Amino acid sequence: MTTILPAGTFSVKDYRRGIPDVVKFQALLELVHKLLLHYGCPIEFATIVHELASYERLKKIRFDHRPPLVQRDYDTEFGDFIPSQNNPEFIEAIYDRDHDYRTFGRKPDAEKTVTTAGSDINNAEKTRHLRLKNAVHDARIAAKSGDYSKAAEILSTVKPPKPKRKIPSRPWPKRKKELRSKRK
Repeated sequence: MTTILPAGTFSVKDYRRGIPDVVKFQALLELVHKLLLHYGCPIEFATIVHELASYERLKKIRFDHRPPLVQRDYDTEFGDFIPSQNNPEFIEAIYDRDHDYRTFGRKPDAEKTVTTAGSDINNAEKTRHLRLKNAVHDARIAAKSGDYSKAAEILSTVKPPKPKRKIPSRPWPKRKKELRSKRK
């Protein structure tokens, strides 16, 4: 029996594996191919290879899953995501600043992240929120019809959000004031 875990109902870090070097090499070859198409002239192939061959440039390359692993279902029978997490067709070699922008919204060359809108993290949070909202709605409908066990089962499939907390303020220092004596 195949059990498919829907995306967003499990922690990706529990199922994630490292990307093999062969897959990374294939992603790099795809990047070279895209650069060749961008420059348009195969004579400049040496320029492209030189640009990528510098050690500083290679350190800045990241391997990005498209679609992100957070948005993929997981097949427990085969022990892999759908599509497979190490399938070279779904891994893209990009520079770290572009990877940061896609993943958590930090614009290239920015010191800090201003917003996560449109990023993978933001989309995953929206998906979790909508899944929770739909589960609560379905549980209410089931409870209104008198099927409380079904309502409990529906609510057990989603993880409730962390409760919001007030940001603590810094209180005034608590020290005893010395009594001032009147000068004579």
